[in-house]
Amino acid sequence: PPSSNTSFPLHLLSLSTMKTFAYAAAATVACLATQSSAYSDTACPISETVKLLALGDDQYLDSCQTASGYTFVPPSAYPTESQILLMCLTPDCHSLIADLLALEPADCVINFGTVSINVLELAESFTPNCTALGL
Repeated sequence: PPSSNTSFPLHLLSLSTMKTFAYAAAATVACLATQSSAYSDTACPISETVKLLALGDDQYLDSCQTASGYTFVPPSAYPTESQILLMCLTPDCHSLIADLLALEPADCVINFGTVSINVLELAESFTPNCTALGL
C-alpha cells in the first residue's frame, strides 16, 4: 500500500479536472493577494532568520519541495498557482507547513537575497488556499 509520504499521482487527473483546479488556484491566489495587506511589511530581526533555520532539517522538506516544485529553503519567491495546488495535494507539504507554524514565525518580512517574504503570511495562507481549492 502507498505510504502517506507519496504525493498524489497527477497523471490520474482528467484534463477537465486539472483545468478546474487551475481556475480554482487562480482564484485562490487572487484571494491571497487581497489578504496580503493584513500582514506586516516590517523587516524581521535576525533572530527570526535564525529561528527558521530549523526548517532546513525538517523531515518533510525534501519531499514537499520535490512534489510541489517550490523551494522553501531558501525561497526565491512566493509560490505560484501551480505550486500551491501541488502543495495542497501533497500530504508532506501539509506536515511541513504545520512544522513551520510550530516555529511560530513572527509577522515580519525576511530578506532572502533578491526576495522578501513574510513567512507567517506564507504559512497561514496555506490552509485557506487548500480549502478554497476544495482540498
